[in-house]
Amino acid sequence: MHGLKLKGVSAYCIKKALNTIDVDDYLATLQKLANEKWKLLKGNQPLARKFKCRQYLLHKGFESSLIEDAIKVASS
Repeated sequence: MHGLKLKGVSAYCIKKALNTIDVDDYLATLQKLANEKWKLLKGNQPLARKFKCRQYLLHKGFESSLIEDAIKVASS
């Protein structure tokens, strides 16, 4: 959201767009990205692997609380 504000997108437009996102699709996309990244990081130590996966997902704009759950599923 911060990036959109920096580009001059109004708060109204941001909220309106965020409300159109389907929650199930959002979570499915997050889990898919977490699984793919987790597989790519298979040579790293477990703690480094979690950190890199988390950073990747944060950079994509997902929330920390949701990321932790997605990493738990991807790592199991």
